[in-house]
Amino acid sequence: ASSTSRRGAVADRGRRRPRGLASPVVARDGKVTFRVSAPDANSVSLTCDFLDEKPLIKGDDGTWSITVGP
Repeated sequence: ASSTSRRGAVADRGRRRPRGLASPVVARDGKVTFRVSAPDANSVSLTCDFLDEKPLIKGDDGTWSITVGP
């Protein structure tokens, strides 16, 4: 799973991001999409100071994602 530092940098607990996996992605409308590659995980969630814990949705390729924002 991932965690976010106070400066907003994503730390992946010592693992490298799979090539081509962009995260986070900020859209023009201000929404932010987070993606985590964790094919063996049973659940992944996003927690931050300004948002209650939110579960990510697992894709067929083992990539979990969520889009949050206005």
